[in-house]
Amino acid sequence: ALVNVLYSTAARLSEALALNRTQVGNGRAATATIIGKGGYGRTLHLMPYAQAAIRAYLAERGDSNPALFIAHSRNASAARLSQSGAHNVVKRAVHALDLDPGLSAHDFRHYRATQLLRDGMPLEVVQEFLGHVDVSTTRGIYAPVLGVQVVRGWLDNLDSEPRAAPK
Repeated sequence: ALVNVLYSTAARLSEALALNRTQVGNGRAATATIIGKGGYGRTLHLMPYAQAAIRAYLAERGDSNPALFIAHSRNASAARLSQSGAHNVVKRAVHALDLDPGLSAHDFRHYRATQLLRDGMPLEVVQEFLGHVDVSTTRGIYAPVLGVQVVRGWLDNLDSEPRAAPK
C-alpha cells in the first residue's frame, strides 16, 4: 500500500507516513488534504489502485490504530511506521517487483512527476500536484530530465520544411 500511495500521490515519504486512516477515508477517498513541506496545505490524489491497496492493507491489519502506515515488528507495538521502516518496505517492494535495486521512496515521486510531464500535463499543474510553492522549483528539477525528448516531440509536430518569411 505504501508504494502505491507514494506513486499515486507523488507524496514525500514524510507526508505519506504522517497520513491517518481517516484522511484517506479508510481507502475510499480520492483525495487527502495534508500539511506538506514548509507548512503549506496540499491535496494528495489517490488513484483507484492506491485506494484498493489501502483497503486491502487495512483489512489485513485488523486494528484500530489511527495511523495509516504502522510498523509490523514484534517490538513496535503498532507504532506509526518510521522513515527507516518505510525505506525497508520500499526496498522489499522494489525487489519483489524486480525493479532497479537502487530505487528509493523519493524516486517514486520523481518518476510520477516525470511521467505526468511527458504525458503532457502542464508544468504549473505538476507544480500543484507536487506541492511546490514556486514553479521554478518544478522547472529546475524536471526540465533537465525532459530536455531533448520534449524538444524532439515539439519539433516532430511542427512543419518539417521552413517557410519563407512574409514580405
